[in-house]
Order: sequence, then C-alpha cells, then structure tokens
Amino acid sequence: MPRINTIFFQTDAKLRIALVAVYLSMGVILGSTASAQSTDSTNQESLKNRIFGLPVAFFAPETSWGFGAAGIYAFRIPGDTADSQIQAVAVYTLQEQLLLYAPFQIRWDQNRYFSYGEIGYYRYVYQFYGIGNPALLEAQEFYEVDFPRIRLNWLRRVRSNLFIGLRYWFENYKITEVAPDGLLANENITGNRGGLNSSPGIIAIYDSRNNVFFPERGWYVESSLQHDNSWTGSDFNYTTFTVDASTYFTTAWNHVVALNGYGVFQRGEPPFHLLAMLGGSRKLRGYFEGRFRDKNLLLGQVAYRSPLFWRIGAVAFLGYGGVAPQIADFSLNDFLLAGGAGLRFTLDPEKGINIRFDAGFGQGTSGYYLTIGEAF
Repeated sequence: MPRINTIFFQTDAKLRIALVAVYLSMGVILGSTASAQSTDSTNQESLKNRIFGLPVAFFAPETSWGFGAAGIYAFRIPGDTADSQIQAVAVYTLQEQLLLYAPFQIRWDQNRYFSYGEIGYYRYVYQFYGIGNPALLEAQEFYEVDFPRIRLNWLRRVRSNLFIGLRYWFENYKITEVAPDGLLANENITGNRGGLNSSPGIIAIYDSRNNVFFPERGWYVESSLQHDNSWTGSDFNYTTFTVDASTYFTTAWNHVVALNGYGVFQRGEPPFHLLAMLGGSRKLRGYFEGRFRDKNLLLGQVAYRSPLFWRIGAVAFLGYGGVAPQIADFSLNDFLLAGGAGLRFTLDPEKGINIRFDAGFGQGTSGYYLTIGEAF
C-alpha cells in the first residue's frame, strides 16, 4: 500500500515530528484496547470510527521546541473495509512559528481508490544559505514567511501494488521579513519577493513492502511530474520531476538493510524555496534542512537496522549526495557525506511503529532528530 495510507501522515520534516506526542499517547490508548480487540468483535467494530484529542510536544533543529494539540478522526466509509483518517494539528514553537494544518487520507471501494493531502497555514522562520553546492553563505540569514498550503493527491489502483493518479499543489508564499543586508534582499533570486505556486501534475506509486511503518522486505517507488505556469495560475514557470525509490531485505540475524535513492530534476525558474534541498530528518541527516539547494539533486542512502532488547533497537546510517544547477554539472567532488546512528523505541510491535532518535553528522555540522517512523 502507498506510504501515506497510515495514521501517520508523512509531510515536511518540520511537520512530521509534531506527531511524536500523539503517538506516545495513542500507544497507550491502542495498547489498552488490543486485548479487547482480540476477544470482542463488537469492540473491533466500534474502533472503526474513533476521535482522539491529544497534546503535542517535539524538538528539531529547524524549530527548537514546539507545543500544541492534535485531533485525529479515524473512520471507514460505510460498507467498505479500508481505513481512512483526518487530522487537525495546531503547533507553536519557541522560534515563534505557527503551524496549522489538516492532513487527510481517504480510501474507498476496497482500497481501489485513494486520496491524500493536506490543507494548512504556516507562519514560519526559515534559514537561507544561498543556492548551489557549495552554498554562497557560511553563516545563514533568516527570513519570515506566511503562507497557506493545499496539497491534493488522487490515485487509482491499476494493478497489484501499483497506483496512478493526479496531483495538485498550491502555495501563496508571502515573505514578511528578510535580512536587510542579505542575499534575498539584494540579489536577483527567483521568488525572493514571494509569489503564488499552482502545480498540477501526475503521480505513480509502487509499493510491495510488507509493512508501511517498518519494512523488512519489498520495494517502495514514488515518482511525480509537476508543472507551474501562468496558465496553471502560478507566478513561476518551471517543471519538476521527482523519483524516490527504496528497497529492503532482512539478513539471517533478523537485521534489516534499507537502501534509498532520491532524485529531483527541475527545468525553468523555480522559486528558491521550492528548489531541491538536502538536509533535515530524512535526506542527508546531519545537515540543516535546506542547507544546500539547487535545481537538481541526487542522493543515495543506506541504513542498517538491528533489534537490541525488548522494544529497543539501533540503527546506523550513511548518506551521500549533492545538488547542481544542471544535470551535466554534477560532480562527485562536490557531493556531501553524512552519517550517524540512532535508537528506536517500538510503540506498537504488531504494526512496527517506532519512535526515532537519530544523531547525524556531516562536514563540520551535526543534527539531532526526534520523530516517528523511519527516514525511508
């Protein structure tokens, strides 16, 4: 099944971590009902439609500490057997950031059709180092933004494990403050005054993993093609092709080896905030999200995941990638290496839902991440 048809909706790194406390609470709630489910079919039926209201607390380099609340409505469409859900999250961080968003995933017709997406509003403070690898700035400059976001995806299963569909993304990016002596204020950088993005596209997902939370075997491949132009309602003119492929296999010691390849290829003039980016909790851990950005990106990652004892596990990971203005400009000499290790605590052994703590290290930098689910 697609990666996103889970209770935990995967979105930007800064947003995914907001559900750590949600799962901490849900682990207690779901754990207390597990025995009832196995012995009482009436209880199992009643769990098809549930509402949870839970506190949120989290930490990441991009946000510092954040606090808020989340609500989750889990349900099934009458007459169907597929699970659906709608979330609502409100978060405020010590960096004076405000995150209001409602991700959703809805499945119907026995999982033949699948829709997922997000509607939200963000007041956020970002860091900018320039464009390219190496980036122009050694020290970051800050800029503040307000923007609504709409991300809609609709897919239909065309054969076993393969979904194909349509995508539409919208953002109205308003930059409210920049460093007066910085690049964004003084250089001709596309999007440095904000602007509207309106991106229709197509998407395909192939998913043969045995578990969406902690895969031990199988493949996950997601590819998409999107276009912004004046006729789509956008202030920018560019095309983005993205492919994200992962495979998993288990060793004789019940350890899991995971491999991931990720590529982004853009043509035209995308705004700087939607360029391909390295860094964050999923793509080259150890570097700040957006530390390196450009029109094209290539990244390879490997992770070795091992159980330790009880619900505790350990992970070692390594990533190698870079960005470039053109495909022909990629050079291994400019690629970045990052690696690290982490611990896992299993909230739900049956589903394989883990709390993830990772320490990543790059060239003269490091990052620490607390979130839910694996990086890939």
